[in-house]
Amino acid sequence: MAKQIGIDDLIHQIDNELIVLSEASPKGVYKYYDFKTALRILNDLLQNEGYNEFRKRKVSELINVFDDLCHTIVETVCIYDLAYDKDRKVRLSQDITYNSITHEKTVSPEYETDVPPELQSHYEALQFPHYVEHILETVKIDYLLRTCKVDYSMLDVLDCGMDMNENPIVSEIAKRTKLGPRVLGKRDDFSHCFDVDINVILKHRISFEEYVRRLVAERKIVENISDNSALTLSVPADTEGHFSVNKPYKEMQRILTALQQQGFVSAETTIGTFYYRMTGQGTPNNDKIEWIKKGKKRKGDISKSSLVYFVEVITGRRVSKAKDCTNRIKDIFGLSLSSSTINRKATCEYKGELDCIINSR
Repeated sequence: MAKQIGIDDLIHQIDNELIVLSEASPKGVYKYYDFKTALRILNDLLQNEGYNEFRKRKVSELINVFDDLCHTIVETVCIYDLAYDKDRKVRLSQDITYNSITHEKTVSPEYETDVPPELQSHYEALQFPHYVEHILETVKIDYLLRTCKVDYSMLDVLDCGMDMNENPIVSEIAKRTKLGPRVLGKRDDFSHCFDVDINVILKHRISFEEYVRRLVAERKIVENISDNSALTLSVPADTEGHFSVNKPYKEMQRILTALQQQGFVSAETTIGTFYYRMTGQGTPNNDKIEWIKKGKKRKGDISKSSLVYFVEVITGRRVSKAKDCTNRIKDIFGLSLSSSTINRKATCEYKGELDCIINSR
């Protein structure tokens, strides 16, 4: 029996394959991954489990990435017909190629090509010298693979000899091999694939290159930090700009992801900001951890009592009315705390959820 696919696992797999795609051109070989079917599976999972702010952001970014791959014109070739020889039935042409990445303009030598019979009368009627322009456009996905030997066997994974029971993502993709064209192509549209508002998609605009650069940077940080190691501490531990939580990077990353998935922290809060602000380690910055969770009873207001509870549990210290304490929280989270919030004796309305997030392994 195949293992159940998880949304996080599938997103991680898609991210992995986007990095592989970005590295294909220098290597000259690429094993084609069925992105289209993977995105369909992701949509089905989200329809069943629902969206939260974190998932909306991630899906919006993926929509933008694939739209960029299939819509961004990288190379434009203009073919100019300069002359026509009626006796030999050939045209004299020249290509001008413009690359939007390198901004290079290349002019080819003049060359001759045979004119097919059905077009010969058309060319005979033209007055030369006359420019007849034909435009060929290459989108980003095709440009990335233009020099690669592409292996499409992944599009027929049932014949790849993979253990379907051990790879639920591949197993599910294998079931959907007849769901239409599965190779990314020019002008493929992905905005309709997910139930995300267009304004949210536009808010999270990002190119393929930017997305991959960020993925690679985040993963390098993880690779360079062992569970018991620390990044260079650049500021004194008792400054107001951060707490001094003694947890490794990977654990803080897990906590942030869980907070975002359950709507406590905004999707815009980066791991770099969260890690530095909570531990004092990493790269110092002035960005805030955006605590956005609304109250269960006062649904229009930020639940500051849940923020107080989170800070107390994760730091192991009481939040007091002392100015240095409230100033530090305001500096880190951008929220002011009243005395009544700090002194509240009632149990935190999100105690169960936050305990689970902080203490899970």
